[in-house]
Amino acid sequence: MKTKGQTAKITKRVVDSISPPPPGEAPVEVWDADLKGLHVRVPASGRAVYRLWYRVNGQQKVATLGAHGAVTPEQARERAKTLLGAVAEGRDPVAEQKAAAEAARELARRAITVGELIDRYLSEGPALNPAKRARSWAHDRTCLESHVRPLIGNVLLGNVRRGDVEGIMTGVLQGKTARRKKLGPRAVQNVKGGPAAARSAVVATQTLFQWAMQRELMESNPARGVKRPSAGKRETFLSDKQVERLFNVISDMEKDGRLAPVLGDTLRLLALTGARRAEVEQLRWSELDFQRGVAMLPDLRSKTGRKTIPLGAPALAILAQRQRIPGSDFVFPGIKRADRPANALSKNWQRVREVAELPDVRVHDLRHTLASFLVARGASLPMIGAVLGHKSSQTTDRYAHLVADPLRALVDDATARFAVAPDDAQDTNVVALKTS
Repeated sequence: MKTKGQTAKITKRVVDSISPPPPGEAPVEVWDADLKGLHVRVPASGRAVYRLWYRVNGQQKVATLGAHGAVTPEQARERAKTLLGAVAEGRDPVAEQKAAAEAARELARRAITVGELIDRYLSEGPALNPAKRARSWAHDRTCLESHVRPLIGNVLLGNVRRGDVEGIMTGVLQGKTARRKKLGPRAVQNVKGGPAAARSAVVATQTLFQWAMQRELMESNPARGVKRPSAGKRETFLSDKQVERLFNVISDMEKDGRLAPVLGDTLRLLALTGARRAEVEQLRWSELDFQRGVAMLPDLRSKTGRKTIPLGAPALAILAQRQRIPGSDFVFPGIKRADRPANALSKNWQRVREVAELPDVRVHDLRHTLASFLVARGASLPMIGAVLGHKSSQTTDRYAHLVADPLRALVDDATARFAVAPDDAQDTNVVALKTS
């Protein structure tokens, strides 16, 4: 049959004889001669589907009864009669089917535990969000596995409430998740509690549930708005003498073989550029522009996206004397594997800072130190933000208190002429003003 809108007694022989329309034309529809609204629809693909047309509350609706082959004409007819019976009672079968499907999806969402969500997030997340740094994924894994899974891993996702997230924070603050975790024959991880760990656990939980919302596994984020412990930002600024001592120690340790030159140069460049650790550790020759004196990092190489790092003369001198390893694009390649960046900075920094008598200084404090030096030389906060690659001006505002130091010295110098010596003050005629 090629005639659209034809009426006939719908049987298997009739449906099998329907020829699909040419591509681009409307589907062929054959309406049943006995049951009003029942029809079979055949598009250009040739896949016949049984359907029921009906009207409820003045609106036209179409319910799908099943595909030909999976459903026989007789079964389609019985389903149509059942639906028409519901329509006669004033019900809407299509609306009921949609509600039932949504309820089934909600049931499926509730059937997933938080622990199963963590597994999905850690296995699927990196591929779906390649811009997120590997170190950030590792931090999420540590927080979720060390704190979130032990506390609410068995809770069904649909049953998680704000109180559960607050319970995570309280539990970590109280040290309920603190323990020594054996990772291997010689590796042990010390899981600690306290405010910093609690804050990180809540942040990781919020990120986890936000990802679940994007996957349509949750309708809302129960971790949103949970008050977290103060971050307690610690900023250490090295003095000129401390920086000089640090550079001398690096050179001395390189000379006597206690520090590999590739790691010494990494530390020097961190101090001279104020760049983030990963930005320097993974620096590539293809990202350097010696003529312009900058390093150009692409979107996925920096925490804040595409970034330009200004390189001063000392930094350029260090980079110019470095030997490029054949087959490797890394400026600071690994000692054993040149196709990877050097990755032993943490333990070597521990030794360097001890020898330099800077036991509490972190690698990140080198970034803060450069900012303090820029302020002392009159740089504005926007200029400092541009050098450090801050995406938000609020991040740079942490250095606002440092700006007062050079300004105070300027005011002291300018107002010195108004100062009155104590001896002179006795000869000064002071007139008391009347108060009303």
